Amino acid sequence: KLQFLYLIVGFGGKGRTPSSRGCGRTPQGRSSFFAAPCKEAQRRMLEGKRLAFALTYLAYAAFYVTRKNFSAAKYSIERHEGVSLLELGAVDSAYLLAYTLGQIPMGVLVDTVGAKAVLVGGLAGCGACAWMFSAAGPPTTAWWALCFGLNGLFQCAGPAGALKVMAVWFSGPALATAMGWWSTNYQVGGVAASALAGYLVQQYGWRAAFQVPGGVMFAVAAVLAALLVEGPPAAAKDAAAAAAPADKPGTAMRALLRNPATWMWGGAYFFLKLIRYSFLFWLPFYLRTGFGFDDQVASLTSTALEIGGCCGTVAIGYVCDYVGPGRRTRVCTASMGALGLILLAYPALCTSATVVPLLFCIGATLYAPDSLIVGCVSQTLGGPDGAASACGLINSAGSLGAFVQGAATPVFVERYGWTHLFALYGVLSLVAAGILMIPLPAADRAAPAGRGEKEK
Repeated sequence: KLQFLYLIVGFGGKGRTPSSRGCGRTPQGRSSFFAAPCKEAQRRMLEGKRLAFALTYLAYAAFYVTRKNFSAAKYSIERHEGVSLLELGAVDSAYLLAYTLGQIPMGVLVDTVGAKAVLVGGLAGCGACAWMFSAAGPPTTAWWALCFGLNGLFQCAGPAGALKVMAVWFSGPALATAMGWWSTNYQVGGVAASALAGYLVQQYGWRAAFQVPGGVMFAVAAVLAALLVEGPPAAAKDAAAAAAPADKPGTAMRALLRNPATWMWGGAYFFLKLIRYSFLFWLPFYLRTGFGFDDQVASLTSTALEIGGCCGTVAIGYVCDYVGPGRRTRVCTASMGALGLILLAYPALCTSATVVPLLFCIGATLYAPDSLIVGCVSQTLGGPDGAASACGLINSAGSLGAFVQGAATPVFVERYGWTHLFALYGVLSLVAAGILMIPLPAADRAAPAGRGEKEK
């Protein structure tokens, strides 16, 4: 039990006071993800890390409750409200457009005014949008698009705000492992959201899949408003500031834009997030129409993707810390290559008996590089003072890909079918892997802007 607590709180790196030398290390002196604290003076720091980890994990997972409910409700909305596949895709596109446009401004806002206010406001805003969506009388695609689009704008607070808090509290040699465990939040949140929405749609109708999650968002916002602390105690922050003076958010953004690594990771993430959001928005619908599952079974079956993602996300964190930060790019490239091969083989291998293990493997190889790019790479590129800006910049490139698929997926499926869609995504995964193989002048592709460390 003690080791499990240290899994959350026993990271090395910045945020220690000068008297904490040796804390977070094994008797042999090696930094360890499971290392125990060695001084009572570090109790408050460790408790703060644990609380920050838990609350940002909860917040990021909660955002998926109002992100995945529409995908679970699509079939029921189509059947009972008489809307077309293209109209459902238009609602997705409204969300994705707002989510894309909001990433960079939200990242700068978080770095300027602080993460807590933005996170709490984003959670409450998503809750309000969910209630507005369910309150529509006669079905109107324009109203749904407006509500889900505003939801997408408030959703931008999640990655930027949560990553900012994590960047301030956590860093050091075990960063990838720490972020690997933390990044399971959006797989856990996805599983919980799919199960909840599928149950609500099946038992109470599609409107309940928006009303209940709306209440959940308000409750989580209240918890964060009461308990979240954005950074370590003043003494620790002063020591960290003395070691590494903070840059202004505008300075961090300019450095990120000049860094070729930012564009390389953003280019790869464009294709990766395009694929992930296609699964996020259309997988339950595909399982419902392609295999004849009912709404609840389709939603539960789709969770195989997120369960595989949890395993892949944790594994890639350990692998990256084992091989060293200079080899993160190679690990990411290998995972994307494996994803491409699995997607190309999917049409030939998929049956009702193999769909779950195949989705598990797709999830493991899809979410692993995704979590590494959004979490560890963004945090390393931006540093504690520019982490939200880096996350917003890279996430905006990925969200542009997600926006493209919002309009393209229903059109492509109607013309060519689901089988060819999986093959296309296999090719795009290999393209993303190829982007990460482009040689850069700055050696370490995950190094902070303006600084480089040679890739081994």
